[in-house]
Amino acid sequence: MDTKFHAPYPFTAQELWANLLTIAAKFPESGSRENVEKMWGIKMVQAIGTINSRTELNPTVIEALDGRDWYFALSMDVEKSITKYFKFSWKHSPFGYIQSRPDSLCIDVNQIRTDLEKAGWKFHSKGHPERNDIFETRYEKSTNETLTLISAEGKDYACLYSMDLFSK
Repeated sequence: MDTKFHAPYPFTAQELWANLLTIAAKFPESGSRENVEKMWGIKMVQAIGTINSRTELNPTVIEALDGRDWYFALSMDVEKSITKYFKFSWKHSPFGYIQSRPDSLCIDVNQIRTDLEKAGWKFHSKGHPERNDIFETRYEKSTNETLTLISAEGKDYACLYSMDLFSK
């Protein structure tokens, strides 16, 4: 496996969250391909998917994959220059997704919740989609915009695993 996108990382957890918050605060306008590529200095590529039982380029989805293109995974669904979906995730989490001890790239979920509420997102619901230490928290900004966080949380940690933004 290529070690190009392993530690040391060129950003801190706070810098990573600042970029994600910039996108979340003014989504979908801030989630353009150009803005995201400039923000992290990356080039996203057309996603390959299965369409009509054939593997081919997906006409609307662009991505940067963890370990191949960048340190984490980004995916966007863009239709007619409008971002309908944005996803950030640690597919192979540097803090071990289900481990109890996060490392320096743990984005603190408690800070995320405070910042999202300041940015106009309203808490909707929280549950356990997989395990007792994994949480799914949903927010809404309007009837057309939703945000979902998946986090690993324990007694002494609360770290972001993924963030999904949807716009109708």
